[in-house]
Amino acid sequence: MEMAWGFGSLLLVAGVYFGLVFPMRYGIGGDRLTIRFGICRQHVVLADILEVRPTRNPLSSPALSLDRLHIQFGSGFFKAIMISPAQRESFLMDLAKSAGLHKEGERLVRKQ
Repeated sequence: MEMAWGFGSLLLVAGVYFGLVFPMRYGIGGDRLTIRFGICRQHVVLADILEVRPTRNPLSSPALSLDRLHIQFGSGFFKAIMISPAQRESFLMDLAKSAGLHKEGERLVRKQ
């Protein structure tokens, strides 16, 4: 009986983990950046993005690597997200072009 509870708990934790992590995808389409992680989706309006910079911040986010991009799309802690696209350089070029951002060193910024 205890083994069944342990196995059931393991399945529950694995189900929650995979339901919130896989698939992990980022896409730029129309006027939005779409971030999909498991059953969740978040949309960021490209015109709202203020800055994109590299980070290794370990805080929880829809990113499977610590080699991340911090995307700020408003003021405050909850107006930012960290992602880790596989093809980082091409993603940054596409994002800069689509969102009208300019490169300054290692980061992308919106000219005011």
